[in-house]
Amino acid sequence: MIEVSCTCGKKIKVPDTMAGKKGKCPACGTPLEIPAAPPPAPKKDDLLELEDERPKARPAEAMFPPVQDLPDAGGPKKKGAGLEKKAPAAAAAAPKGPPPSHDDLIGHIDDRKKSRAPQTADTEGKISCPQCGEKYDPDVLFCMKCKVDIATGKPISGLTMQGGKTSRPGDEFDPDLPFWKITLGMLYKPGTMMQYFASWFERKDVQVQMIGFYVLSFVAIAIAAGAKSSKEKSLEVKAPSAEEQIAKIEAEGGKFEAHVPTGWTKSGDPGLEATGGKPFVMRINEPTGEISAGETFSVRFSFCEPGPGKGLDGDAWVIPTESWKGPKQEYAEWTQARSAGQPGDYVTELDAETAAGSSYVILLYPKGADPFESGVKPQATVHVAWKSKAGWGKKIYEELADTPGVKGSIEEEAAKLEKKKAVLRAPTDWTKAYDSRTGRVGQIGNFYWRVENPPGEVEAGSKFLVMVEMALEVEEKPGTPIDADVWAFTYGGNYDVEDEEEHKPQQAKNTAPGKYGCEVTAVYDRATSVELVFCPKGQELTYNNRLGEITLVFPTRGGWGKKVAEEERKRFEKEHEDAKPSTVKGKAKKALMGG
Repeated sequence: MIEVSCTCGKKIKVPDTMAGKKGKCPACGTPLEIPAAPPPAPKKDDLLELEDERPKARPAEAMFPPVQDLPDAGGPKKKGAGLEKKAPAAAAAAPKGPPPSHDDLIGHIDDRKKSRAPQTADTEGKISCPQCGEKYDPDVLFCMKCKVDIATGKPISGLTMQGGKTSRPGDEFDPDLPFWKITLGMLYKPGTMMQYFASWFERKDVQVQMIGFYVLSFVAIAIAAGAKSSKEKSLEVKAPSAEEQIAKIEAEGGKFEAHVPTGWTKSGDPGLEATGGKPFVMRINEPTGEISAGETFSVRFSFCEPGPGKGLDGDAWVIPTESWKGPKQEYAEWTQARSAGQPGDYVTELDAETAAGSSYVILLYPKGADPFESGVKPQATVHVAWKSKAGWGKKIYEELADTPGVKGSIEEEAAKLEKKKAVLRAPTDWTKAYDSRTGRVGQIGNFYWRVENPPGEVEAGSKFLVMVEMALEVEEKPGTPIDADVWAFTYGGNYDVEDEEEHKPQQAKNTAPGKYGCEVTAVYDRATSVELVFCPKGQELTYNNRLGEITLVFPTRGGWGKKVAEEERKRFEKEHEDAKPSTVKGKAKKALMGG
């Protein structure tokens, strides 16, 4: 066998009888020339025999070379006849023996000629493949379609996987390779298999099996998607209900114990501390039971001398704490309690925590004392804690489940907003300024101030008059009236109302020496705060030339909460307009999120 290598890397083995002929590579179609087969190496014994027993006369066979297998039809017959005419002259010199056969004179006849008649060219000079009938030029040795020897019809070694080879799919081209092996080869060696894919795809069985394969693939994908959807639905069914999740939230909130002295309790008992050695008794009048988490609730309490005796009249402040007897919450709001009729009775509104409970500390200061002044201490300290009613976890669940919206009617929302009251801060007596609450001292030094005829409550959205008198300190008393330019800043708390005029600073009028007045508009909040800032007369107000500041607080009359609730409802509806079920976005959300 002769092995031929193509420039594309393909190696082909052909019979020795094809030596010197031309053909084309079955893989890429490049023309190939088959070289002559190398002569077999002579054995050592044969060399010695030729050297020892070489005949003196050259045999007649050596005078006639073997006849080559030429493509011309009928050639061997003509050449054989010529040889028979010359044979008697050479036979006289030949040694005696049996006469040479016809095969010996013209050379060994090829096996393919013994098996069948040689291929003959048609009228167009083409020869046909014995298997598929494809026509080729006479110099083509094997069929490019069937990959067989055109002369014998047998597969060419090196082109197919027949003959018991164990090569992997794609190593050699096999036109009859099963579909499952083609599929395996595409996964294992896609680069090699792709070059033969076009030839395999011409087979009807491969086309049918491939169509079936893709159909089954889509069916498998559909089944997998359905299984996943069923699994998700089963998980949705198994998901805990809202009640179970609320119960879990409340269970994780831990145990909370209430500490509410509902009866007269003396100082020195747990949670009650006295300052300066002055004992007291106190009690919580309401609430005595559990409170609603996240809601505003009213607290009424009383301080008395031991006995109980005379009520302790002072200023009471309430501050949220992190736990019972724990530290104050950072940046917590200090709420000042109001007098509730009898001396020693107080009332205020507090915001309950959205938790298992809420804890606070009540501080009682002497009347008129500023709790923010250095060295000022409370005369009574009481730690209290209320437990939340069952179901408080629902508020947390609604926040986690992203369930926004204004709960209840406008009237109910307005009532919740107005439940917490504000405390008037507008002293009619002379007050010395020494901190942020009583007046911030600037460049002029200590001063005194007071408010003339302050309104007890103001109407939200309406104007009211503010009259203030200021004087420099002389021998710890009000002295020389302050002559300056005074500016009034008006602001509220946490609530905004759209379409409301912006409250820009306005300059107060100097009505008399040291007296200033201005009209301000009450805001929609539980209180309207007015900050008066004064600077040297005739100069522009800047941060560095402030002479002093005063802050006044005027509670707002009931009814302001309705407009705030209406504005909040409008704002919410506008923000969630696209998410309504009737809109495209709402329908898409319902389809994707299951409503």
